Amino acid sequence: MAKAARCKETGRNCEFIIRGETEEQLLTNATQHGMDAHRIGAQEDEFARFGRDFISQPGLGAGLVGERAEWLEKVKDAIREE
Repeated sequence: MAKAARCKETGRNCEFIIRGETEEQLLTNATQHGMDAHRIGAQEDEFARFGRDFISQPGLGAGLVGERAEWLEKVKDAIREE
């Protein structure tokens, strides 16, 4: 059975419905939607080019690592069977 999650249920002002045949596919689609529509994780990707050591230094990139993970946790909570 297909799965869906409403972006709005993640706290965003967005009517998009994320869909997938499996939870894994839905989360992949959610990652893409989050990046494309809301720039979720965009800063993570930019900093990652400089290496994770840079991000992990105190005061540098604080709060950036994990933004995508937090988004996906909210999506998981919103998943429903279609």
